Amino acid sequence: MSPVETPKLNAVMGPPCPSGFGALRDRGGARVKRLRWLLFRQVLVRILGSVMQGILILLLLLDMGAVTFGIFGAILALGAYLSRVFNLGMPTRALRLASERDADSSASTLLAAQTLLSMPLGIVLVAVSITVFEASWTLTVMATALVVGDLLVEATLAVLLGRQLHSRAEIVMGFRRLTPLLGWVGGNAVDAAPAGLMLGVSCAVIVSLAVCLPTLGAPRGLVAEVRKSRPYWYSSLLSGVNGLDVFILALLGPANLAGWYAAASRTLAPLSLLTSSAVTLLAPKLATVLPAQRSQLFRRARRYTLLLAGGLGVVAPFLGLAIPTFLGEEFDGSSPLFAGFIALAGIVALGEVYSSLFVAMDNARALVRVRLISSPLHLGSVVLVMGAGPTGLGIAIVAASALHVMALHILAQRRWRV
Repeated sequence: MSPVETPKLNAVMGPPCPSGFGALRDRGGARVKRLRWLLFRQVLVRILGSVMQGILILLLLLDMGAVTFGIFGAILALGAYLSRVFNLGMPTRALRLASERDADSSASTLLAAQTLLSMPLGIVLVAVSITVFEASWTLTVMATALVVGDLLVEATLAVLLGRQLHSRAEIVMGFRRLTPLLGWVGGNAVDAAPAGLMLGVSCAVIVSLAVCLPTLGAPRGLVAEVRKSRPYWYSSLLSGVNGLDVFILALLGPANLAGWYAAASRTLAPLSLLTSSAVTLLAPKLATVLPAQRSQLFRRARRYTLLLAGGLGVVAPFLGLAIPTFLGEEFDGSSPLFAGFIALAGIVALGEVYSSLFVAMDNARALVRVRLISSPLHLGSVVLVMGAGPTGLGIAIVAASALHVMALHILAQRRWRV
């Protein structure tokens, strides 16, 4: 082809496409930029959601006081674990849907199963709350609404993120925290705060289902989905043992210590949820990228999370002193617990980064083996040092979580040299 003909051809067909290593580098760079923008958006949404959840928990704590909030927190802790029992590991399994051919039908089956299983979850939680804690109906129904609502919203969120429908997932993330807060504030203005909270939770569930349902196919193969979810279920049950510490302290410990522990764990739960969101953000990406990109993405996430954990460790003592001072005299002496949970949030985030790698590599059985040791260690350490007060408990929860992350790091190094 002559030099004269080449510009004519380019005018019709467009300039020639890049080829070879340059093209690969350009496509890889564009993909990294899109991923960074996506992570920025979702982290921003989670930050806003965590702030709203923190405000709601703080309002509940100030309204109830330490002892009543201790009972409320224990019911929520038990409900969180029962959610893991009834969800059969399906939300974690849903994070791998992007790598499957029939993802829409699988997502529909998973979400339908979660909706059905939310009913017995609510019944069991109400029965335990009334018989074990002798909680009031108002407290019981509020806690049950939060637990069941969170199960359903978490299921829709996992289904959306697993198929990388990120814009829809961001809508669900926002309403998940916004409507319960608005419900409590609005209800409190007309002296009906509990009813307002339950209305807000219901709105969050309705919005999440409305956003998710149009993307689903026909459900089928429930037994096969349950079988695929089983390894994730075992791992989820073991990791959830850690959350029963609030429940056990409410049963065995002094009322004020149980209330302080529940207040620290629930008040700082938004921070932990924000820092540990790596598994829902990273796992779908790690499951679909090339091995070289997977290693690069994992190392970058680990590096940032290490910086985050170090920063939280530095500010933990100062915030641990400031928060009880703000809450009032009822929380005098609880500073070590608040400091411990702040430091714990960074360590948990690092553990979730490693967990996302195991989930992406479809190696949930390895997580089960690690948690067979680390989860009972956490719960046992809390029970054993209960008599040492807030300082002993603060040290115990941080040490147990650090050992869990060390075990995950050693196992990941042996398998993938990351």
